[in-house]
Amino acid sequence: MTTTDTALEHAWSWDTVDRQVRDRVAESVFHATDKLDVGMLGNLDQVSLVPSLTRLGTFWALHPAKVFEQTTKYYQQSLRASMAFAARSVGAAVDGPAEPGRDKRFADPAWTDNPYFWWVRQRYLLLNEAASALVNDRRPASCRPRTWPRRST
Repeated sequence: MTTTDTALEHAWSWDTVDRQVRDRVAESVFHATDKLDVGMLGNLDQVSLVPSLTRLGTFWALHPAKVFEQTTKYYQQSLRASMAFAARSVGAAVDGPAEPGRDKRFADPAWTDNPYFWWVRQRYLLLNEAASALVNDRRPASCRPRTWPRRST
């Protein structure tokens, strides 16, 4: 075995152990957050915000490279959208980085004609894309987003 092979095997084994440890920590935190929906805190937090934010923070802490990658991409595209907004403000016909799709909320012509509204729509679409990329990342089944039952009022 060469030195390079040994180094690659060592790096692979640490990466595997690191991934396994992160998955176990995530599973533990996600199972513990289920208990936040009951009792006094559960009664005060009608939309399950505390467990959701706990899970989100855990994912960010355990997957910093993925978060950094998506954050960098978001800010690069936001800068492009802001530059396009400046050009549109002075009358230029410039496309933005986000494709509007067929979202009915943006059907009003003001969302495309008014440069400020166009910029707000771009930022919303970019943030939605970045958040979706983080949430849809592959991770253990126990860490995937859950459907929470509605609480009766």
